Amino acid sequence: MKTFLSLILAVVACCPLCMAYEHRDNTATTEDICKKDTVIVFDGESVPCKTYIKDGKRFFEIKDEVKDKFFKIGKLKLWEYKEYNTTTFSINLDRRTPENVHITFDEEPDAETEPMGLYGKPMPDAGAVSEIMFEECAPGLRISDSFKNVRAFQLDSDAGKVDGIRRIIEAGNSNILLVLTENKIFAFDKYTGRFSHMIGEKGAASGNYSHLSDMYYDAKEHTVNVIDDIEMTRYRYTLAGEFIGKEEFDFPWVTSVTHSGNGYMMISHMMTGGNLVPPSEYAFTVVAPDGKSFPLDSFAPVKLKGNYGTDFAAHPATVTGNRFTFFKFLNDTIYNMENGKVWPSYKLSLKKKMAPKEVVAETGDIITMWDGKYFPGFNDIYETSGFIVLVPWPSLSDAYYWIDKTNGCGIRYSSNNMKSVLSGERIFNIKGSDSRSLICAFSSQDIDSARRCLTKKAACFSDEVKAVFKNADDVGNPVVVIYSH
Repeated sequence: MKTFLSLILAVVACCPLCMAYEHRDNTATTEDICKKDTVIVFDGESVPCKTYIKDGKRFFEIKDEVKDKFFKIGKLKLWEYKEYNTTTFSINLDRRTPENVHITFDEEPDAETEPMGLYGKPMPDAGAVSEIMFEECAPGLRISDSFKNVRAFQLDSDAGKVDGIRRIIEAGNSNILLVLTENKIFAFDKYTGRFSHMIGEKGAASGNYSHLSDMYYDAKEHTVNVIDDIEMTRYRYTLAGEFIGKEEFDFPWVTSVTHSGNGYMMISHMMTGGNLVPPSEYAFTVVAPDGKSFPLDSFAPVKLKGNYGTDFAAHPATVTGNRFTFFKFLNDTIYNMENGKVWPSYKLSLKKKMAPKEVVAETGDIITMWDGKYFPGFNDIYETSGFIVLVPWPSLSDAYYWIDKTNGCGIRYSSNNMKSVLSGERIFNIKGSDSRSLICAFSSQDIDSARRCLTKKAACFSDEVKAVFKNADDVGNPVVVIYSH
């Protein structure tokens, strides 16, 4: 039986050593490279190791005490560890093959080794991390004034009942609005709400999916991609709904998938516990256009104690163009990623701290995150060219947190009445975003509430929005409101 060891490498501070090694077997083949001594620590024992950088990659050599020589265990591009000075892969000591060792760096990289993006692409500009203080939204401030245009319509009843909207996506420059529910994907006209067609179907027939984990639109290929993490399959359809084909999608426990304009994916994962296999150990997997992937944001030391899985967030990543914006598990910092490179952008100053991972790990129950003395964490994130919007866990908080990207300020407001939506003071029930727009959906209950407000002559910031809610069928499908810059 092959033995896999989970190893932790801790870099030991010491003077660099310049050494040369012979070209044989798995020994290092790099001469005249400045190398630093490190050690691997596992089972309480230390194994000598050397690390060096060559051609923008981090190499490791572990000493084989029997043969009294070092063998190379793998190479890591700089972007894989620079972010928080950590990265993960593993090693099978029998085959000398890198697969899953956890490495922690204590030293900062030298100036000449500052990382590039994935595959040597130049890094995007990443300024200093901004601290965001959230103030209560001032009375009379109209959030809607930050958007130049608004359009509203009720989704066509010809689609049948559209319940439980999870996400809404404008499909690139087309006229299609994709609406994702629990088990279905609808295509509507994005200007009128008129029903067009369905994308795929749940079932056993060819071209049908068995479980709708999530979907995304590939603007470059003009395809709708459905992720089925039960079958571990990705189904591809044209925007017109025609089935193209399916392929293996070897990423389990999928919560959501976010896709960038240049073909990167951020997959968010459920947390798992007990004897569920394979165990879910990371909040995200990043997949490059060529299929290469790496994990991001370890759940450790938290692990659920029961035999179940649960989302740590429903929609923890968003994208504008080629740049992702996301939050990590039990982390009060907002991060960006582009071309495989990750960096922090905003540090959130919240009235309550999130529960420390160690505290949640002790109970093995995610409910600990929601203890009254802690901030419950966020469930969704949306972004436009002007704003980032964060939504806490539902039923635990009805507040929305907005970051104004132009001036670095933050506001917080409650979101529990339709009167504030009609007046333009508040925007809520967000279901989608892109660089231009925020997309909101209002249920039949919201429609009924809005109509009662209008009967009492409540003010409305938009004649179009007023007309749509006033004339909407309050037992029909949701009303969609799109706010655009």
